[in-house]
Amino acid sequence: MGRALIRLGWHRVHGTVEEYENCWGGEEARATGRLAQDKALLLVAAAVTGRGIGRIQLHRAPALIKSTLRGFPRHVIEPRSDLRTDSLPAYLGVAGYGFAG
Repeated sequence: MGRALIRLGWHRVHGTVEEYENCWGGEEARATGRLAQDKALLLVAAAVTGRGIGRIQLHRAPALIKSTLRGFPRHVIEPRSDLRTDSLPAYLGVAGYGFAG
């Protein structure tokens, strides 16, 4: 099982890639979704294959801000990949970094 979780030789995802953000943690009484304060914010880049999801990259982000959302794909996704997002306004302009989409 360890080989499925950790691969030696780090590689960027490429091709058609979906980037999205998600929160990880237990229930919070006062906030949900992007407003949660006690949960870890995870950024995910997942390669789309004909059979589903291929290689993924995960990153724990300090905040859901434009610089974080734009910096993540530059480090984990190959340039000229077809990048798909959920159209959160912070993603606007990411195509200027060499990504189609």
